[in-house]
Amino acid sequence: MLKSKISILPLLIPCLLNAQPPYTPAPPAPSSITRIEWFIDKDPGVGNGTAVTFTPSVDVADLAIPVPLSGIKHGVHRLFIRSLDPHGSWSLTAAATFENFHPAYTAAPLAPTPISQLELFFDNDPGFGKGFLHTTTAATNISDLALTLNIDTLSKGPHQLFVRTAGSLSATAPFSNDIPLPLTWLYFRGDIIDGQSHLSWGTAQESNTKEFDIEYSQDGHTFSSIGKLPAAGNSATPLDYTWTHTTPATGLNFYRIKQSDLDDRSTRSSIISLFYNTSLAKTTAIPNPVRNTLTLLLDRPTQQSTITVYSTSGQSLLTLQPEDGKKQQYLELGTLPAGVYFIRIRSKSTNEMIRILKE
Repeated sequence: MLKSKISILPLLIPCLLNAQPPYTPAPPAPSSITRIEWFIDKDPGVGNGTAVTFTPSVDVADLAIPVPLSGIKHGVHRLFIRSLDPHGSWSLTAAATFENFHPAYTAAPLAPTPISQLELFFDNDPGFGKGFLHTTTAATNISDLALTLNIDTLSKGPHQLFVRTAGSLSATAPFSNDIPLPLTWLYFRGDIIDGQSHLSWGTAQESNTKEFDIEYSQDGHTFSSIGKLPAAGNSATPLDYTWTHTTPATGLNFYRIKQSDLDDRSTRSSIISLFYNTSLAKTTAIPNPVRNTLTLLLDRPTQQSTITVYSTSGQSLLTLQPEDGKKQQYLELGTLPAGVYFIRIRSKSTNEMIRILKE
């Protein structure tokens, strides 16, 4: 019987060689970060940023880095950060945008100085100290001051009266030197007290006046009458009037006063807005942006409070000390240039800062 031997080794070798993939070395362990540096806005060059103190590690995701802003001007900036490994390789530079908007520290305001002299001028500013001076009884609050001015030398038509005290912003009032008006408005303001709108207005003089019509709106455009008060008729002395709206709506409420005289002529006051909300979470400024009058809706009644307007450079421009118990305060900002401003509301129990834009 014929027998033969066949070797299977050549057949197995290819199978053994293809059974497993080639060996791959394990990846190297991650390197520890040896340096972290930061800079703001302009890159000083790799290695020239401000070094961060930390313990070298492969993971510094939770590292807190204090970045002082005392020498950084107010406005928008970019913060950059990068790291270095033991092999001398720097990471990509990461960046974040931030805004440095806190005004510089200012000392507590001094007690208000009594005002005894005003400077007045019409239309064009002649320069500080060059207007005509008016002496009045010294007081820290002259918001209800009545003035009698001679306008016989002014041309017919519209004009602006400017009033300022030493170091103050100028207050202004438009008027027309033509047909005598039945009355001269002194002020119109209001407050929400115990869920009701308490309105008050004043006149400097009245001639043949008949009545006041209180007009109300919830959108600031469409007004309707909600009450009337008789006017004085004729008066050469300042008079004050009050009226209460017992059912203001939640949100913004707009009011104006229409005055009619016996000759069927009429004038209207400016429009004021009162915000009614029993659960306001924080102080709010409306409108923002603002052109002339800003309304502060306070989250709590004022109590020995001070309201200060700052420029972006930290300069104090206007300081008010409202009466205690107020939850709404008006700021006349019409004379400020357009730009960003900050309003600080400070009392014994609160210290708030609000950013506004003046158009």
